[in-house]
Amino acid sequence: MCLYHPEKPEYFPIGNLGLEQPIGRYPCCGERAFRFELVKNPFGCKFRMHVPNKKNLFCQHIMNLMCSNMEMTVANPPALNHEKKIMKFISLDTEEIFGKIIHQ
Repeated sequence: MCLYHPEKPEYFPIGNLGLEQPIGRYPCCGERAFRFELVKNPFGCKFRMHVPNKKNLFCQHIMNLMCSNMEMTVANPPALNHEKKIMKFISLDTEEIFGKIIHQ
């Protein structure tokens, strides 16, 4: 079984500049997503059957053996316990925040 996210991540806008933040969320479960990941995240919130690449006869033979003996070669996926993640994006006035820090 393979983990995956059924929906693409949403990246949120930066003000009125027409740009998006490099960090977003998956709408299906609320997990954080990074636009510029060097290594693909192998996790997800749903399971699906893994389908190997059958590019040669040897791989195809292994796949046929596995499929004919599914009860011995495939384990049921573990139960996922995702809590509902709630996020609220707020606009911060950086001048006000940094002004308070500098003047204190």
